Amino acid sequence: MQNKIVAFQMLFINSNPGPGQAVNGKNFVVLILIVVLGSTLLMTRIFSSSFMPAWLIYLISFSIMNVNNHINSDRRLYELVPVSRTFTVLNIYLNSAIFAVLYIIGSAIAVVLIGLYFDSSAEPMFTAFEQAIFMFLLLIIILFMGTTIAFVKKPVFRFVSYAVFFGIIYSFLSILKSQMPALPTTGEVDFMESLLIMPQVNSILLWLSVITLFIIPLSIYAGCKLYHPGIGSVRKSAV
Repeated sequence: MQNKIVAFQMLFINSNPGPGQAVNGKNFVVLILIVVLGSTLLMTRIFSSSFMPAWLIYLISFSIMNVNNHINSDRRLYELVPVSRTFTVLNIYLNSAIFAVLYIIGSAIAVVLIGLYFDSSAEPMFTAFEQAIFMFLLLIIILFMGTTIAFVKKPVFRFVSYAVFFGIIYSFLSILKSQMPALPTTGEVDFMESLLIMPQVNSILLWLSVITLFIIPLSIYAGCKLYHPGIGSVRKSAV
Protein backbone atom coordinates (compact mmCIF):
# COMPACT_ATOMS: atom_id res chain seq x y z
CA MET A 1 0.00 0.00 0.00
CA GLN A 2 2.77 2.43 0.93
CA ASN A 3 4.51 1.85 -2.41
CA LYS A 4 1.27 2.51 -4.27
CA ILE A 5 0.76 5.78 -2.40
CA VAL A 6 4.32 6.92 -3.15
CA ALA A 7 4.00 5.89 -6.81
CA PHE A 8 0.71 7.74 -7.12
CA GLN A 9 2.09 10.89 -5.52
CA MET A 10 5.11 10.90 -7.83
CA LEU A 11 2.93 10.45 -10.91
CA PHE A 12 0.51 13.10 -9.70
CA ILE A 13 3.34 15.60 -9.26
CA ASN A 14 4.64 14.77 -12.74
CA SER A 15 1.15 15.25 -14.19
CA ASN A 16 1.56 19.01 -14.10
CA PRO A 17 0.95 20.09 -17.70
CA GLY A 18 3.80 21.80 -19.47
CA PRO A 19 3.55 24.68 -21.98
CA GLY A 20 0.86 23.92 -24.55
CA GLN A 21 -0.27 20.78 -22.71
CA ALA A 22 -3.01 22.28 -20.55
CA VAL A 23 -6.58 21.62 -21.61
CA ASN A 24 -7.33 25.33 -21.72
CA GLY A 25 -4.84 27.91 -20.54
CA LYS A 26 -7.54 30.60 -20.41
CA ASN A 27 -9.56 28.51 -17.96
CA PHE A 28 -6.62 28.34 -15.59
CA VAL A 29 -6.09 32.09 -15.82
CA VAL A 30 -9.74 32.66 -14.91
CA LEU A 31 -9.35 30.25 -12.00
CA ILE A 32 -6.30 32.15 -10.73
CA LEU A 33 -8.19 35.44 -10.92
CA ILE A 34 -11.17 34.05 -8.97
CA VAL A 35 -9.06 32.43 -6.26
CA VAL A 36 -6.61 35.34 -5.93
CA LEU A 37 -9.37 37.95 -5.89
CA GLY A 38 -11.32 35.87 -3.38
CA SER A 39 -8.27 35.56 -1.15
CA THR A 40 -7.47 39.26 -1.51
CA LEU A 41 -11.03 40.15 -0.52
CA LEU A 42 -10.69 38.09 2.63
CA MET A 43 -7.33 39.68 3.36
CA THR A 44 -8.31 43.33 2.94
CA ARG A 45 -11.87 43.28 4.26
CA ILE A 46 -11.72 40.72 7.05
CA PHE A 47 -8.23 40.44 8.50
CA SER A 48 -7.08 43.97 7.63
CA SER A 49 -3.84 44.43 9.60
CA SER A 50 -3.43 40.74 10.53
CA PHE A 51 -0.88 39.64 7.94
CA MET A 52 -0.28 35.98 8.78
CA PRO A 53 -3.90 34.68 8.67
CA ALA A 54 -4.44 36.30 5.29
CA TRP A 55 -1.14 34.90 4.00
CA LEU A 56 -2.10 31.39 5.15
CA ILE A 57 -5.30 31.65 3.09
CA TYR A 58 -3.16 32.62 0.09
CA LEU A 59 -1.00 29.52 0.60
CA ILE A 60 -4.04 27.23 0.80
CA SER A 61 -5.34 28.86 -2.38
CA PHE A 62 -2.05 28.08 -4.15
CA SER A 63 -2.43 24.43 -3.16
CA ILE A 64 -5.98 24.38 -4.54
CA MET A 65 -4.81 25.89 -7.83
CA ASN A 66 -2.04 23.30 -8.02
CA VAL A 67 -4.57 20.47 -7.69
CA ASN A 68 -6.79 22.10 -10.30
CA ASN A 69 -3.90 22.27 -12.72
CA HIS A 70 -3.24 18.54 -12.33
CA ILE A 71 -6.79 17.22 -12.29
CA ASN A 72 -7.99 19.26 -15.25
CA SER A 73 -5.00 18.70 -17.53
CA ASP A 74 -4.71 16.25 -20.41
CA ARG A 75 -1.56 14.70 -18.93
CA ARG A 76 -2.95 12.56 -16.13
CA LEU A 77 -0.03 10.26 -15.50
CA TYR A 78 -1.44 9.32 -12.10
CA GLU A 79 -4.26 7.48 -13.85
CA LEU A 80 -1.75 4.93 -15.12
CA VAL A 81 -1.65 3.40 -11.64
CA PRO A 82 -4.20 0.52 -11.49
CA VAL A 83 -6.03 1.56 -8.34
CA SER A 84 -9.62 2.22 -7.36
CA ARG A 85 -11.45 5.52 -7.79
CA THR A 86 -11.57 5.98 -4.01
CA PHE A 87 -7.81 5.46 -3.71
CA THR A 88 -7.20 8.01 -6.45
CA VAL A 89 -9.43 10.65 -4.87
CA LEU A 90 -8.02 10.12 -1.37
CA ASN A 91 -4.50 10.56 -2.71
CA ILE A 92 -5.46 13.76 -4.50
CA TYR A 93 -6.69 15.18 -1.20
CA LEU A 94 -3.48 13.94 0.41
CA ASN A 95 -1.42 15.71 -2.25
CA SER A 96 -3.35 18.93 -1.71
CA ALA A 97 -2.72 18.73 2.04
CA ILE A 98 0.99 17.94 1.55
CA PHE A 99 1.53 20.95 -0.69
CA ALA A 100 -0.41 23.19 1.71
CA VAL A 101 1.78 22.06 4.60
CA LEU A 102 4.96 22.56 2.56
CA TYR A 103 3.86 26.07 1.56
CA ILE A 104 3.09 26.96 5.18
CA ILE A 105 6.37 25.52 6.50
CA GLY A 106 8.34 27.31 3.79
CA SER A 107 6.56 30.56 4.53
CA ALA A 108 7.18 30.20 8.27
CA ILE A 109 10.90 29.61 7.67
CA ALA A 110 11.04 32.63 5.37
CA VAL A 111 9.36 34.84 7.98
CA VAL A 112 11.82 33.73 10.65
CA LEU A 113 14.84 34.23 8.37
CA ILE A 114 13.66 37.68 7.32
CA GLY A 115 13.15 38.57 10.97
CA LEU A 116 16.65 37.39 11.84
CA TYR A 117 18.14 39.23 8.87
CA PHE A 118 16.63 42.52 9.93
CA ASP A 119 17.45 41.77 13.58
CA SER A 120 13.82 42.07 14.60
CA SER A 121 11.19 39.75 15.95
CA ALA A 122 9.39 37.99 13.13
CA GLU A 123 5.63 38.12 13.47
CA PRO A 124 4.44 34.90 15.12
CA MET A 125 1.98 32.81 13.13
CA PHE A 126 -0.45 32.99 16.04
CA THR A 127 -0.37 34.55 19.47
CA ALA A 128 -3.03 32.47 21.22
CA PHE A 129 -4.43 28.94 21.22
CA GLU A 130 -7.92 30.09 20.20
CA GLN A 131 -6.54 31.97 17.20
CA ALA A 132 -4.52 28.95 16.08
CA ILE A 133 -7.48 26.57 16.38
CA PHE A 134 -9.81 28.95 14.52
CA MET A 135 -7.41 29.43 11.61
CA PHE A 136 -6.59 25.72 11.47
CA LEU A 137 -10.26 24.77 11.15
CA LEU A 138 -10.93 27.54 8.63
CA LEU A 139 -7.98 26.47 6.48
CA ILE A 140 -9.07 22.81 6.60
CA ILE A 141 -12.54 23.80 5.38
CA ILE A 142 -11.13 25.93 2.55
CA LEU A 143 -8.65 23.22 1.53
CA PHE A 144 -11.14 20.34 1.42
CA MET A 145 -13.98 22.29 -0.16
CA GLY A 146 -11.63 23.93 -2.65
CA THR A 147 -10.15 20.56 -3.62
CA THR A 148 -13.63 19.07 -4.05
CA ILE A 149 -14.67 21.88 -6.39
CA ALA A 150 -11.59 21.07 -8.51
CA PHE A 151 -13.32 17.82 -9.51
CA VAL A 152 -16.18 19.70 -11.20
CA LYS A 153 -15.71 18.87 -14.87
CA LYS A 154 -17.14 21.90 -16.67
CA PRO A 155 -14.98 25.03 -16.23
CA VAL A 156 -17.94 27.41 -16.01
CA PHE A 157 -19.58 25.43 -13.20
CA ARG A 158 -16.21 25.10 -11.48
CA PHE A 159 -15.56 28.84 -11.60
CA VAL A 160 -19.06 29.68 -10.38
CA SER A 161 -18.66 27.15 -7.55
CA TYR A 162 -15.43 28.81 -6.43
CA ALA A 163 -17.01 32.26 -6.57
CA VAL A 164 -19.99 31.08 -4.50
CA PHE A 165 -17.72 29.27 -2.06
CA PHE A 166 -15.54 32.31 -1.43
CA GLY A 167 -18.72 34.35 -1.11
CA ILE A 168 -20.00 32.03 1.62
CA ILE A 169 -16.68 32.12 3.50
CA TYR A 170 -16.55 35.90 3.19
CA SER A 171 -20.16 36.28 4.40
CA PHE A 172 -19.53 33.99 7.38
CA LEU A 173 -16.42 35.89 8.45
CA SER A 174 -18.10 39.27 7.86
CA ILE A 175 -21.07 38.35 10.06
CA LEU A 176 -18.73 36.98 12.71
CA LYS A 177 -16.62 40.14 12.61
CA SER A 178 -19.71 42.33 12.95
CA GLN A 179 -20.47 40.57 16.24
CA MET A 180 -16.98 41.00 17.66
CA PRO A 181 -16.26 43.51 20.42
CA ALA A 182 -13.93 46.43 19.81
CA LEU A 183 -10.49 46.33 21.40
CA PRO A 184 -10.26 48.42 24.58
CA THR A 185 -6.92 49.87 23.48
CA THR A 186 -7.93 51.13 20.03
CA GLY A 187 -11.72 51.11 20.06
CA GLU A 188 -11.65 49.21 16.74
CA VAL A 189 -12.38 45.62 15.74
CA ASP A 190 -9.35 43.56 14.76
CA PHE A 191 -10.53 40.09 13.72
CA MET A 192 -7.85 37.93 15.34
CA GLU A 193 -7.43 40.07 18.45
CA SER A 194 -11.15 40.65 18.97
CA LEU A 195 -11.73 36.91 18.62
CA LEU A 196 -9.85 36.38 21.88
CA ILE A 197 -12.15 38.64 23.91
CA MET A 198 -15.42 37.37 22.46
CA PRO A 199 -17.52 35.76 25.22
CA GLN A 200 -18.72 33.15 22.68
CA VAL A 201 -15.27 32.18 21.40
CA ASN A 202 -15.41 28.65 22.85
CA SER A 203 -18.85 28.03 21.37
CA ILE A 204 -17.68 29.30 18.00
CA LEU A 205 -14.69 26.96 18.04
CA LEU A 206 -16.91 24.04 19.07
CA TRP A 207 -19.40 24.58 16.25
CA LEU A 208 -16.63 25.18 13.74
CA SER A 209 -15.02 21.90 14.84
CA VAL A 210 -18.29 20.03 14.32
CA ILE A 211 -18.75 21.60 10.89
CA THR A 212 -15.19 20.67 9.93
CA LEU A 213 -15.71 17.04 11.00
CA PHE A 214 -18.75 16.87 8.70
CA ILE A 215 -17.11 18.68 5.80
CA ILE A 216 -14.05 16.40 5.56
CA PRO A 217 -15.90 13.12 4.83
CA LEU A 218 -18.61 14.87 2.80
CA SER A 219 -15.96 16.57 0.65
CA ILE A 220 -14.18 13.28 -0.02
CA TYR A 221 -17.50 11.57 -0.81
CA ALA A 222 -18.44 14.36 -3.23
CA GLY A 223 -14.96 14.17 -4.79
CA CYS A 224 -15.43 10.44 -5.43
CA LYS A 225 -18.75 11.13 -7.13
CA LEU A 226 -17.44 14.03 -9.21
CA TYR A 227 -14.18 12.42 -10.29
CA HIS A 228 -14.17 11.14 -13.86
CA PRO A 229 -11.04 9.35 -15.16
CA GLY A 230 -9.60 10.79 -18.35
CA ILE A 231 -10.08 9.19 -21.73
CA GLY A 232 -7.71 6.30 -22.20
CA SER A 233 -7.03 5.78 -18.49
CA VAL A 234 -6.59 2.21 -17.36
CA ARG A 235 -9.38 0.29 -15.69
CA LYS A 236 -9.11 0.62 -11.93
CA SER A 237 -8.75 -2.43 -9.73
CA ALA A 238 -9.70 -2.35 -6.05
CA VAL A 239 -6.89 -1.69 -3.61
